[in-house]
Amino acid sequence: LVWAGTGRQPVGKCAGTGDEDSGLGLHIVGTGAGCQPVGERAGGGDRGGEIGVDGSGDGGIRIELGRWRIGLGHPSMVPRPLAVPSHALTGTIDVVSRISGQDPSVMTPAPGAVLLTGIQAAGKTTVGKALARRLDRSAFIEGDLLWQMVVSGREDMATEATTEAVRQLELRYRHGAMLACSYARAGFTAIHVDNIYGPAVTEYLSWLDCPAALVVLRPSPEAVAAREEGRDTSAYGSWVAGGATLLDAVRRFDAWLAETPPIGLWVDSSDQTVDETVDWILAHWDEALIDVTR
Repeated sequence: LVWAGTGRQPVGKCAGTGDEDSGLGLHIVGTGAGCQPVGERAGGGDRGGEIGVDGSGDGGIRIELGRWRIGLGHPSMVPRPLAVPSHALTGTIDVVSRISGQDPSVMTPAPGAVLLTGIQAAGKTTVGKALARRLDRSAFIEGDLLWQMVVSGREDMATEATTEAVRQLELRYRHGAMLACSYARAGFTAIHVDNIYGPAVTEYLSWLDCPAALVVLRPSPEAVAAREEGRDTSAYGSWVAGGATLLDAVRRFDAWLAETPPIGLWVDSSDQTVDETVDWILAHWDEALIDVTR
């Protein structure tokens, strides 16, 4: 781990060593406003692969940043205040090592329901699945599959939607919210992708009784139209009529999406690859969180 700050002198470092060549050493270097070391910790693990802390060799890691001591891997190492000024260390952490074989690209957020919405051909399903794979414990819920669960008597949305079509659409949204929170209560982060726009997003969030997040994919209408032309599906087929073009239909849906409350994380993925979009979402995860308790 490397701690980058504003000063030039080391303000803390930790190292763990094992007696065998496979012993894992953790080295933390800090630079900040202080000119004197604020602490050194060294451990001698007696088995290869252990990380010693304060010579205990118990396999835990203790990291001291600012006023907080963070313990990983051992129940006795709980966060507690230190007698170090809160401004002693400032900067960002860059993880450069793997600990316990965990892939550093995998994120472990608190369990919750994540609504990932956007218009057709915005990339929701592809991005949603890729995002789920980047989370430690996740589930993926696809709105289209909930729609297909009605096998008889189904009425679809169209330019002139019937009352029953609207009722079935709301049923689909509500069941998606119920399923997402069910997974959240079981300890998973549930990624629910669906075409939910405008006031319907507010209603969806009101149904959630678990921690929630909202991610809105909004590539430009031109980018969406180009993607749609390259797909085998015809998501906008029923909306292209009377001389309207595909781009006209996409812009119509984008206008509905724009009516969504300005909350959560909005992503312009027009010029991003799938991995770049997922990286952006993970880097701005806190912005996606929604307080549904109010």
